[in-house]
Amino acid sequence: MLGLLWEWHQHERINDANRKASDLNASIRDRSSDVERLQQRVDALVLANLAMWTILRDKLNVTDADLERRVQEIDLSDGELDGKVRVGPWNCTACKRPNAPRHAKCLYCGIERAGTSVFPV
Repeated sequence: MLGLLWEWHQHERINDANRKASDLNASIRDRSSDVERLQQRVDALVLANLAMWTILRDKLNVTDADLERRVQEIDLSDGELDGKVRVGPWNCTACKRPNAPRHAKCLYCGIERAGTSVFPV
C-alpha cells in the first residue's frame, strides 16, 4: 500500500513538472514573438533614420562628422557619454512638485506637463 502511495506521489510530481515545463515553453514562445516584433520595429526605425539622414546630408551639405558630433552632444546632455538619453524629473508649473519623466500629467494636481517634446523619452 505504501508503495502505491509513493508511486502516485511521484506520478503527481512528474505531471506537475511537465505542466511547468509546458508553461515555460509557452512563455518562451511569447518572448520570442515579442523579440521578433521589437526587432522589426528597430529595423523600420533604422531604415527611416537612414533615409532622413541621407536627405538631410544631401540637401543641407552636412557631413557624417557633423552628425556624430551632434549625437555626442545630445548623449552628453545628461552628463554621461553612454549612448542613452536620460531625462530627469520635471517640476509641475502649478504645484512645483517633482514628477517622473514618464508622466504626462502631474501626479499631485493633474496639470498637463508643459513643453513636452515631440521625442518623448
